[in-house]
Amino acid sequence: MAQPTRAAGASFLAGDLSTQMKVNWWVPAGVFIAIGLAYVMPAVKLWMKNAPPPPVPRQLTTETGMNAHPSFSPDASAVVYSSNRGGRFELFVKPVSGGPDRALTSDGHENVEPAWSPDGKWIAYRSHHGGLFVIAAAGGEPRKVAASGTSPSWWPDSSRVVFSDQGRLWSSALAGGDAEPITKAGEPEGEHVAPHFSADKKHLGFICGKRMWELNVESKQLIQVTEGDPAPTSFVYAADGLTVYFFASASKKAQGMYRLTRDSATRKAKAAPDAVSEGEGATLQDLEIDAGGKRLAYTMVTGPAEKLLGNVFVAELPAAVN
Repeated sequence: MAQPTRAAGASFLAGDLSTQMKVNWWVPAGVFIAIGLAYVMPAVKLWMKNAPPPPVPRQLTTETGMNAHPSFSPDASAVVYSSNRGGRFELFVKPVSGGPDRALTSDGHENVEPAWSPDGKWIAYRSHHGGLFVIAAAGGEPRKVAASGTSPSWWPDSSRVVFSDQGRLWSSALAGGDAEPITKAGEPEGEHVAPHFSADKKHLGFICGKRMWELNVESKQLIQVTEGDPAPTSFVYAADGLTVYFFASASKKAQGMYRLTRDSATRKAKAAPDAVSEGEGATLQDLEIDAGGKRLAYTMVTGPAEKLLGNVFVAELPAAVN
């Protein structure tokens, strides 16, 4: 199949870099407005009172502007993220333990949505310069793998980049070639975005509208994971491959993080999602989890709409809710 091109007017979680503000930034649909808070350590009640007290969430980035889209290295020692500290979005790698970060790109092409490959060798990302690229985690010359697309992720064996385009999910080989479709248009109806594989490497989760869905890539069975409220904006699988954590923009419930437990046989929800955290006025997005399922990374966005600020935070998952 020929390489897909992005449909005109297509929308997606991270937005379109070409149409918003001087820094070309959109926050996910449904979570755009954040109430102004202090910049360095915005107030947030990360864990509900009935949960075991974890370590205090730690702010990893302190640069001005928007620092977002964290993705863990396979050994969880570092994260790659995008920052517009210099006026345009570039990719940076920062040790989780702290210390100076390393610029991975510096081409001025508005590079966002980085995703570290499971084998640790590559980082996929979206560029406003046109399409999806991969670059060696150690640095080097980027290589285009898809002419268009958003929400890059990885096939479990690191051989292919998975992404959203034209309302569907596709994959492109790291070595090049035409993109191959994963989901079918209209199944489910709406745009398929934010793909992530579960720990068993057989199930590909994604968001469509106000719901999370899951595709068994072998049997092609499609399962609706969430019911709509709270509506997921980003999600991760826990280490068991069944439990799902997600940030939500809810009409009836507070914006924050929720935990959904599922039956191992049917992969259906056992009960309604449990609230794990609350964002007190801040917008929480770009949820990521390390390969061991023990540590979360996310973006906290604060400030008025005309001057949004974002920083990357990390937090350990308490053993009782992991």
